[in-house]
Amino acid sequence: MIVVADCGGSALVATAFRRHLTSGGTGTVDALVHEDPADGPGELVRRLRGADTAVHFFTGPRLDDEVLEAARPGRIVVAGPANDCVDLAAARRLGIPVHDTPGLAARSVAEHSLTLLLALVRRLPEVVPAMSDGGWRPVFGRELGGIRLGLIGLGRVGELFASLAVALGMRVSAWSPHLDGARCAAVGAVPCGLEELLATSDAVSLHLRLSSAGERLLGRAELGLLADGALLVNTARAGLLDMAALRETVLAGRLGGVALDVFDIEPLPPEDPLRHHPTVLVTPHLAWMTKEAVDRFVAAAAGFVQNRTTTQVRQVA
Repeated sequence: MIVVADCGGSALVATAFRRHLTSGGTGTVDALVHEDPADGPGELVRRLRGADTAVHFFTGPRLDDEVLEAARPGRIVVAGPANDCVDLAAARRLGIPVHDTPGLAARSVAEHSLTLLLALVRRLPEVVPAMSDGGWRPVFGRELGGIRLGLIGLGRVGELFASLAVALGMRVSAWSPHLDGARCAAVGAVPCGLEELLATSDAVSLHLRLSSAGERLLGRAELGLLADGALLVNTARAGLLDMAALRETVLAGRLGGVALDVFDIEPLPPEDPLRHHPTVLVTPHLAWMTKEAVDRFVAAAAGFVQNRTTTQVRQVA
C-alpha cells in the first residue's frame, strides 16, 4: 500500500499526487492521499502504519524518531529534499530506506532571485509602500544591463541565474569553494576570489548549500567589503549570513538594497527591522513555490515508486 500521509492542506500538492500516482494511465489512484494536515504525531502514525511505501512532501510535518518507531513504513520516498522532513538517523537505525528528489525547484528559485534583483534595482521597496499609503514617490533606478553581478555558488540555481543574467546583459562573476572553470565558461561567468567578488560587484546573490564551511560565510568583515550602494540577494540559506551583522549593516544605511527569502527565525517576527526598512524586500520563503516545481517533485517521487524512473532520485538513508 502506498500512503501520502500529509499534503499540508494544499490542494495543489494533493492534486499532483493523485495525478501522478496512477496505474497504466487509467486514472485509478493507487495511493491513499491525505490532503488534510495530520493532527499531531499520533495521526501521522495512524496514517502511515502498515504502508509499504510512505510518500511524503518535503514541506510536510517532520517524520521524527517517535513517528518512525511507531509506524514502521517499509520505505519512505520524499517529494523534494528529505533533510528537514525525515529523521534520517532514526530511519537508518530502524532499517527504513529513505529516497528523495532534490534540486527540482532550481528554475523557480533562480527566477525568484532575478525577480528580487529587478525589484531592488528599480527601488520597489521604497516605492510600493508609499503607493499603498496613498503617496506618490517616483525615484530613479537602474537598468540590469551592464550591472556587475557576483554569484556566490554556481550549482543548479546559480547556473540558471547566471544564464538569465547574461541574457539580460549583466556582467557575471562567480565564486564557490570548489569552482569549476569550465562550468563558469559554459554560463558566461568569470571566476574570481570571494573578496574580489564582494568588493567589485554592484549586486551579490547567494546560491550555496549550507555546510559547516559555509556557516556565516558573510560576516561583518565580508559585508564591509561590499561597495557603498551595493545590492544583496539571498534565496539560499539564512545561515550563510551573519544575520545580526546584516541587520547592523542595513540599519547603517550603507547598502543600496537587500532582498531576502530566508531568515534566521521563520516566520520572521513582526517587529524585525528587516520587515520595515525602506531598502529591504522580504518574501516568506517562497522562492521554490511554483506549480511547476511541485509537479516536478511529485512526478519524480511517483515515477520512482511505480518503477518508471530513477531520474533525480537519490537514497539518503
